[in-house]
Amino acid sequence: MKDHNMTSEISVFDNAVSKNYQNAIKARIQESNFPWFYVPNVSRRTEGESRLAMDTTGFGHSFYEQGKGSISFVTDFLTPLLYECCAKIDATPETVYFARVIMTVANGSTHRNLFHTDMNTPHLVCLYYVNDASGPTVILNKTHKDIDRDEVNTRDQSKNIAREVEPRQGRVVLFNGKYYHASTNPDSGRRCIINYDVGPWH
Repeated sequence: MKDHNMTSEISVFDNAVSKNYQNAIKARIQESNFPWFYVPNVSRRTEGESRLAMDTTGFGHSFYEQGKGSISFVTDFLTPLLYECCAKIDATPETVYFARVIMTVANGSTHRNLFHTDMNTPHLVCLYYVNDASGPTVILNKTHKDIDRDEVNTRDQSKNIAREVEPRQGRVVLFNGKYYHASTNPDSGRRCIINYDVGPWH
């Protein structure tokens, strides 16, 4: 992935792809036969973090994994999304490490989920919001080199918030994956995102 000219390491774009493609993505994922799988903990964990309690459950659909390639019928349909979104910051993905759709639903609690990083390998996070929803993505200005994950989730991090991004259909947020981030539960309906982790990244 080539370097970009961002003055910040967090970029947000509305209507990242055409309305037609936005609506097609939303319709495809909302089909009654779309295969969702139960996710006991939506904040992905890495080895050695067993002290943390589990957070919100949800539903997921992985569609690409490094080493395996496409693992879903929607991979080809969603590939243009990744390239169009990365083009917003003049970046070209060379490696896709992981890609999934994740959905959380209102459960009576609107708490923020666990701060985490998706992986230890340097990477760019591309989060695309499939639908309008409540529940911002909270991104900190801290990395695992600044604070370990158990500590970041047991101490108040309000002073370390770099950005809060509200879910809006067609919106994408791209940021350096070294920074801790967390989802927030929706207060009604469902919150659906498409998550790509790509690289290499600085």
